[in-house]
This record gives sequence, structure tokens and C-alpha cells, in this order.
Amino acid sequence: MFPSPKISAEEAGVGRTLMSVRELKRVEVLSRVKAGALKVKDAAVLMGVCERQGKRVWTIYQAEGPTGLEHKSAGKASNRTKPAKW
Repeated sequence: MFPSPKISAEEAGVGRTLMSVRELKRVEVLSRVKAGALKVKDAAVLMGVCERQGKRVWTIYQAEGPTGLEHKSAGKASNRTKPAKW
């Protein structure tokens, strides 16, 4: 799909954590839905997801805004991280 290099919060203009390019593109597409320029069905196609997933993402965007689209575990250590004393 989309490459996902991380972008700083200042560059993204959203929150403290980093957003991937894919997440930023979703914000852009969903802002067009909010403005009335796109339907959710068409936005789902642009985001590369099915219509059902597009509705789910749209609901999250409406409730939480752009920060709701950030990956929830971004910036946290992996659950598989070994202890520092290895």
C-alpha cells in the first residue's frame, strides 16, 4: 500500500506522537468527506480499504479527530522487548 516512514508531530501538526504517511493520507481523505466533497464509500476506495472498514475509520475520525487514526501502540516499547540486562 503506502510507505510508512514516520513524520514528526511538528510536521504533521497533530498531537505528540508520530503519524505515518498512511495515517496522514487517511486524515486528508476523511477531511474531504467531512467537507462534503467525498462520500465515505469513495473515501474507502482512496484509502485502499473495504467499505465496511471505511465506515469504521470514518466513525473514529468523527469521534476523536485526526489523533484517533494514530496507531495506538506508536511510541511504546514492543511487548516482545527483552529486558535491558540481556
